[in-house]
Formats: sequence, structure tokens, C-alpha cells
Amino acid sequence: MTLSPIAANAPPLTAVQKTALANLKNASEQFESVFVSMMLKEMRSTVSSDSLFGNSPATQMYNSMLDDQRAQSMAQTGSFGIGKLVQAQLQSTVLTNASHEAKVGVPIGGIQ
Repeated sequence: MTLSPIAANAPPLTAVQKTALANLKNASEQFESVFVSMMLKEMRSTVSSDSLFGNSPATQMYNSMLDDQRAQSMAQTGSFGIGKLVQAQLQSTVLTNASHEAKVGVPIGGIQ
């Protein structure tokens, strides 16, 4: 991979910019997790609910939590690449407003 002349001559990142980029990475990963979770839930809704364990509220809750965990795992590995695309799209904006973006807290581990 070759760097463009602009990127090669860029000054090193400040601590505030590094914090802002870490927040962006976390937020973009969470966005991918929510997107994949919604996709998995929609996919599950197209499948017949007849199963060995039935379709009790407990089974529905278990499947929902399982979908959320699968989505989070997929987002952490970057399987779909949605988070990376969001991060790449917003990186210049975040670096421009780094002092503000570094103060914005993104809960680690997902949106509650």
C-alpha cells in the first residue's frame, strides 16, 4: 500500500485526535453491530417458528439475545466491513473537530 503525499507529510496525531479516533472506531463498530443485529432478526422472522423447543417467550428472548451476541461478534471482527466504511467516511470530520469529538462518550460494549 502506498501513501499519498498528503498522508506521508501529515503531522503526528495529538492525544486528543487519538482519543477522538478511538471513539469513532468504537461508535462505528457499534453501528455495524446494530445493523447486523437488525438484519439477523429480520432473517429469523422469515423462518418458520416450529422447532424442537417451540416458540415460547423464553425461546424468543433467547434467540433475540443470541442474535445480538452474534452481531456483536461479527462487528468486532469486521466481517461485513460496514464499521470500517463508516469510520473511513467520518475520519476527516472527526479529526477536524477532535477537541469536541474526544469529549463525546461512547459506551464501550454496545448501546444499551
